[in-house]
Amino acid sequence: MRQPPWLSGPSERPPQRGVKLASDSPVLLREGGLGVRFFGFAPPVLLREGGRGVRFCLNGFVMLRTVLSIVGIVIALAVLVTAGVIEGIRTNRWGVTEDLQMASARLKDVPRVVGPWTGTDLWIEPKILERAEATGSLSRVYQNNKTGTAVSALLLCGPSGPIGAHTPDICYGGLGYKMMGREVRKTIALPDGAVSAYWSCQFTKPDSPGDLGLEVVWAWGVDGGWVAADEPRREFISHNALYKLYVTRGLTPADRDNRVPPDPIREFLTEFLPEVKKAIAPGPG
Repeated sequence: MRQPPWLSGPSERPPQRGVKLASDSPVLLREGGLGVRFFGFAPPVLLREGGRGVRFCLNGFVMLRTVLSIVGIVIALAVLVTAGVIEGIRTNRWGVTEDLQMASARLKDVPRVVGPWTGTDLWIEPKILERAEATGSLSRVYQNNKTGTAVSALLLCGPSGPIGAHTPDICYGGLGYKMMGREVRKTIALPDGAVSAYWSCQFTKPDSPGDLGLEVVWAWGVDGGWVAADEPRREFISHNALYKLYVTRGLTPADRDNRVPPDPIREFLTEFLPEVKKAIAPGPG
């Protein structure tokens, strides 16, 4: 009896229609004595009747894989470009924007006299502002005309990335101060009914026994309201311009002895923050 052409010996059987070839080993098919060899991935193969011809479903698979690869690359590039643009705006990479210039200029409108407190301007070393990447600043010592108590106030304005990154433990740590315990979040109700929050912490100089230390409070804001933010860079990511407020005072023996003294910073902020809001809050339109 005449054997079908695909048989090479008496023990071989004809292949079945619609057989899926293994994907992890080479495949050898013979047709009319001619070999067709596939390495690697082998798609489904349909053997036509009589062993004449083999149809491979390669083109569709290769095209689909190519399209998916291109889509993945495009999405990845879009994510990288978007992230780069956002970070560039936040860090002022392409220069000072107009809204940042306007926000910085508003600091000049913060009054020197607020309630019983009178301020004296202080000079800030340009290197300090450059390190903080601030585009605007205000530094004053305010003294209470009734009690004689003095506090230092520093307002900075700049892109939200750098302004949100610096915290007192880094700034004062470079001056030899160490934090005494953890920072405490405090709130203050203002005369207009608004509530602002700020961080408060005490710092001491271990190598200077005669230095009683400092109380430092800080907060961030964008429109005259102040927040004790946990992650200011993330919380203010949608804002190009960000303000940061520092207020400091020297500690007294009453503070070191854990007695309950008056809180001059709180008294100052009650008078100061409403005036700052008037100065830096954007006007209508």
